[in-house]
Amino acid sequence: IFLVSFIYTTVYSIFKTINPPSIWKLTIIHTNDVHSRYDQINEAATDCSPEQFEKKQCYGGIARHKTVIDKLRRENKNSLLLDGGDQFQGTLFFTYYNGTINSEVMNLLEYNITAIGNHEFDKGPKTLA
Repeated sequence: IFLVSFIYTTVYSIFKTINPPSIWKLTIIHTNDVHSRYDQINEAATDCSPEQFEKKQCYGGIARHKTVIDKLRRENKNSLLLDGGDQFQGTLFFTYYNGTINSEVMNLLEYNITAIGNHEFDKGPKTLA
């Protein structure tokens, strides 16, 4: 509810500054339930091997996310990058770095708005903070 209210308020304030006859496009780029999955994976959702990489059988990964997000932002001047939560938990990136890598990745991608998911509380509020 907070996320929807925030988006509405943000979009409304932007539209207030535009003349009514203008056509204005807003591109929303969205991620959800990333669960610290920053490595590329194969079709079976396991680690991608060098052979699979050479055959272009790998998917996802933070490098691909960054490439696509940057491309969308270049092509769409008015864009917002949103996340629906659950960045924490799921891989050794979270287990080992205890959430700090998640924060660094989100800052790298330059999210405009993010929600807090239930897994952000897995290790208590101190880790979330």
